[in-house]
Amino acid sequence: MSLLVRLIGLPRWVQVLGGIGLLLAAAGIWLHFHDRGVIREHERKIEAAAAAAREQAGDERVHDAAANAKREGDMHHAIDTAAPGGALSPAARALACERLRQHGRTPAACRSDRGD
Repeated sequence: MSLLVRLIGLPRWVQVLGGIGLLLAAAGIWLHFHDRGVIREHERKIEAAAAAAREQAGDERVHDAAANAKREGDMHHAIDTAAPGGALSPAARALACERLRQHGRTPAACRSDRGD
């Protein structure tokens, strides 16, 4: 190539700058492809770690669902087997009504307490 440039008659400093430019362009192209490979490898590692975390989360959801179902069954069993209760004391009734109000519910039995 330098023979071709010399035949054209370019000065030596233009040839040197052209060669440096070609080297920089080649280094830039190499760096682009190298970086792309590094990024892909990093993303692959992240995905592998995420897959393991998703697997663990799935196992935990299954375990939690079974535990929640057992707790709900225990609660229903306790309600079904509880002895019939009598009337609530005024303090217990007021507490129950206040709890219901905090959750946005005001049944008819609670409306007479505060004039709701």
